[in-house]
Amino acid sequence: MKRYDCLKAIAPHFGEELVVTNIGAVRHEWQALRPHPGNYHLQNLGLTSSMALGLALALP
Repeated sequence: MKRYDCLKAIAPHFGEELVVTNIGAVRHEWQALRPHPGNYHLQNLGLTSSMALGLALALP
């Protein structure tokens, strides 16, 4: 399965959840599939999981 196909399959399952993505093609693909103010796009590659964990703990 290609990345875009995977994103397309999971996008309808998101409601008001915050979604954290990294820099790169996935950012643009996710924004095209699910334009939402809860999309948080990081400008680096190495801190996405750490930032997502921090947000999940701070905003349960």
